[in-house]
Amino acid sequence: MARDLLETRGPLGALLAPLVLARGRSGAGKAYALAGERARADREPAPSRVDLRDVPPASPARVAPFIGALEALRPHTGHEPEIAARLASVVIHGDDATVARMRPYVLADAWQLPRERVLAAMLAATRSGLLDLSWTIVCPSCRGQKNAVARLSALGTGVHCEACGVGYDADFDRNVEVTFDARPSGRTAVAPVYCLAGPQTARQSPAQTARCPAERS
Repeated sequence: MARDLLETRGPLGALLAPLVLARGRSGAGKAYALAGERARADREPAPSRVDLRDVPPASPARVAPFIGALEALRPHTGHEPEIAARLASVVIHGDDATVARMRPYVLADAWQLPRERVLAAMLAATRSGLLDLSWTIVCPSCRGQKNAVARLSALGTGVHCEACGVGYDADFDRNVEVTFDARPSGRTAVAPVYCLAGPQTARQSPAQTARCPAERS
């Protein structure tokens, strides 16, 4: 069969043909296996690299509205009361950078809770008037938010980042993000804007966190 698949010349070629074919099949098998592993890795979401500061618990009175907003989700899972309490704590005690740009997957990873449940909880809180939702185009350099709008249809294209001096379009696979803020709950905060060399683009840093003045590690 080896000679049927590989044309050989002379007795030596006929002798070596099965070995050549066997090695080729082995190499192809390894290549296919590696390609499959990489494809599976691409489908699995990477954990967030941003650490959140610990915040004190919110009072029961401040947690209650979030519990009520998430009540409709409770039959599906037992995570909602914990998510409600954590959301209330972030809204009341979180730093401005976090509260102005609440990213559901970052919060879920920090809390070690299912991403889809945290996102569903924040959508429920938005419907109940506790959070605001924004669609934004993220600058590929400084990762700052540009063109934040409440409706996806109003997102548009052709955004220019003045801090980085670059222009770019909306690409839903790369730079369109949904975030939440706590303005309906009384927190007005503005997310900081970093330059091209800011900490949000420092890929050599596995994590980043904020520290209070004079705080020691």
